[in-house]
Amino acid sequence: MCRYLQWAWPFADPVDLARYADYLNVVKSPMDLKWVKRKVEGGQYATPAEFAADFRLVFANAHTYNPPGTDVYVMASTLLVSFTSAPFAHASAAHWECQQG
Repeated sequence: MCRYLQWAWPFADPVDLARYADYLNVVKSPMDLKWVKRKVEGGQYATPAEFAADFRLVFANAHTYNPPGTDVYVMASTLLVSFTSAPFAHASAAHWECQQG
């Protein structure tokens, strides 16, 4: 079971612009976890700081677009706190990855 999977689903894919037509009027630099993964797999991050900036951007965008207290806002806050609670390089793999079991 993935420890944070229950919180991550709103951020896994790009925002559905047909459903949220005003999104790009509010959020100027869209980012989602699928795009972050593609950039990791493509070797597009020169430093861990670049990765961390995009990862944080996913949740900053959620905070910008969604009002405080909404489910997506709270999910973004939960994931962001987990990500920033300790240096990412020192977080255990189990913290962010799925485990078989």
